[in-house]
Amino acid sequence: IWPNRSSEPRPPTFSLPRTTPTGGERYESVAATLGATPLTVLRRITVPLVLPGLGSGTVLSFARCLGEFGAAASSHWMRPCRWCPVRSAPDLLLLDEPLSAVDVELAPALRSLLQTVLANRIALIVTHQVIDALVLADRVVALDGGRVVEQGATREVLTRPRSAFGARLAGLNLVAGTATEAGLRADDGTELSGLIDSTVHGARAVAVFPPSAVAVHLHPLTGSPRNVIRDRVAALEPNGTMVRVRGAAGLAVDVAVYPT
Repeated sequence: IWPNRSSEPRPPTFSLPRTTPTGGERYESVAATLGATPLTVLRRITVPLVLPGLGSGTVLSFARCLGEFGAAASSHWMRPCRWCPVRSAPDLLLLDEPLSAVDVELAPALRSLLQTVLANRIALIVTHQVIDALVLADRVVALDGGRVVEQGATREVLTRPRSAFGARLAGLNLVAGTATEAGLRADDGTELSGLIDSTVHGARAVAVFPPSAVAVHLHPLTGSPRNVIRDRVAALEPNGTMVRVRGAAGLAVDVAVYPT
């Protein structure tokens, strides 16, 4: 942390070495004392003294321009080359993080283009972005520690995950337990009520719910809440006016925070 430094981005700068010989002002003063006109002083003394600095500055500026142009040009030339195999229409495409290191503003357009290009083609896409799976994939295979923990239709896996990893990937909470008539009995004995989706009573089941469906209270509640889970706050993740509260048991809660 540097004190008294602004966090705003600044354009890069560079300094030029001093090339004007020490005593240049004295030369001009002596020439004027001897009767040289200002134009003569400028032409015979000042300009020769500053020419080396002007030359080095011009060379450095030109080199800087070439570097900036080369970086920008290579970025634009490399972007389409990344998808060169797509143009050749192979029988099977393997795309490893195709939208990584892409500008945020450009990613939606490239994702839409890739969706069009991959229509009616077989492709295997490796990604850590849920939006890529939703837009580009018909089926999803989730790997955790090198093992398949979830697979199926994309929307089925991301909206009704069956594993803790799949739930984290989809941004949902998952509580594992045993199905009951009212809902679910968690492994720690907590009873949860909810909508039952064709589950056999007594069988292993999971309860899935979004972080926005959970509220945080410091004291036990009485009344409307049917489900109460005790947990300890382990982390806070601010994101604009929302704060994601993560519990020690792995549950996540989205809490709206408004400045007063």
